[in-house]
Amino acid sequence: MRLEEQIKNIADREQIPVVLKQHNLFNKVCEVGVNVGNQFRYYYSFNPEILVGVDLFKGKWGRKIKDLSVYMETIQKDCPKSILEKGISWKIANKYQDNYFDFVYIDANHKYKSIKKDLDAWFPKVKKGGVLAGHDYTARRGYGVIQAVTKFAAKYNCPVYLTTSGTLTQKPWKSWIIVV
Repeated sequence: MRLEEQIKNIADREQIPVVLKQHNLFNKVCEVGVNVGNQFRYYYSFNPEILVGVDLFKGKWGRKIKDLSVYMETIQKDCPKSILEKGISWKIANKYQDNYFDFVYIDANHKYKSIKKDLDAWFPKVKKGGVLAGHDYTARRGYGVIQAVTKFAAKYNCPVYLTTSGTLTQKPWKSWIIVV
């Protein structure tokens, strides 16, 4: 089955690596916005050749986690063959050559300007036929994911696929997927 046909039927973000692995598109992977590392560890379990995680690893997240920097060490311990990049995501993109990654997943800052910068920076890093995707495609107040992804897709004339589970207004939120 063609990649696009399978992507149309992906229920949630956990199914993305399963489908991409079937198409040999999960060898060089980057997650932008690692946070506490749950999704990153999940990606690691698929044994990609290269797995890069990009995050500021500082500041607070939610009410329970006081400092994300403590997670960088535990993620590196759990995923010893991975690369963790600490810093501003769209600046770190410059460290990687164009057409390098099979898959880049963006789940960092959800404000419009940040998502736009991430899309512009990471899109060239995905090889032709690879996948650029992200999380929290939601109409939640203060989020600019829908607006940024929609404008980006229109600019490059590429369809945006959404996971079939989740909603635009309540958790769990949808993920978006673009075949480059």
